[in-house]
Amino acid sequence: MKYKTLLVRSATGALYVAMVVFSIALGPWWFAALMFIFFLLSLLEYLHLVLPSKEKILKCLTIIVSSGLYCILCFTALNPLLQTEKLLAWSILLIPILLTFSLFIKSSDILMKIALVLLGIIYITFPFVLLNFIGNPWLTKFDDPRIILLSFFIFVWTNDTFAYLMGVNFGRHRLFERLSPAKTWEGMLGGIFFTLVMGILLSCFFKELSFIQWIGMALITSVSGILGDLSESLIKRTFGVKDSGKAIPGHGGFLDRFDSILFAAPSIFVYFIMISLITL
Repeated sequence: MKYKTLLVRSATGALYVAMVVFSIALGPWWFAALMFIFFLLSLLEYLHLVLPSKEKILKCLTIIVSSGLYCILCFTALNPLLQTEKLLAWSILLIPILLTFSLFIKSSDILMKIALVLLGIIYITFPFVLLNFIGNPWLTKFDDPRIILLSFFIFVWTNDTFAYLMGVNFGRHRLFERLSPAKTWEGMLGGIFFTLVMGILLSCFFKELSFIQWIGMALITSVSGILGDLSESLIKRTFGVKDSGKAIPGHGGFLDRFDSILFAAPSIFVYFIMISLITL
């Protein structure tokens, strides 16, 4: 059974990897389009988890607002000649629009639902947007920022893969049993170790970052990815589900697939800002 699960997980994982790699190679607009699809599917899963099925109007409003926010911020990232401040002003208005429309929804706990919706926008929309900034040739000093973006995903995939393999084969001590009984210290440490090894390997071939910066990127991606995984487990445990969905065989739902990225993307974005400030 474990072998069959690993086979299915590997096949779907390979398809996902191929889609991301090809989108990065084709260019930023292709990558932005693919991430938009993943973002939308992840958001739909989240809304299905946190809102009752009868709240169709609120779900539609959230999807419209979040999609608009994603598109506006992506245009800002990919078009340096646009008047950024005007686009950002429109994006700021999207939240008041959501709250205004919610005034007409008759529900005794509407504020709680709005809070969950706003959490979803922050938790899901912004990390997917920031992926487009990480791979942006105008906002970084790297000769080819696609290498940095691809390296980020390689670190995430390395961490997830080896944390799973080390946990399944050698896991004995529970990491956070209250939230995720399957995760172990052995899996976590294995994921971090092999991600650092990958950082060392990439530093030998690519000089966009120094050796220390590659190691820092690997470590931050790994640790923040683990925290993202545990945080998604908290959401699932709160709402009494094992997986966020069943759309991806061997992985569960889209949130299960991208939980690491939702924490790692903002962390790496801030990391590069800090690098740029230090090297000024």
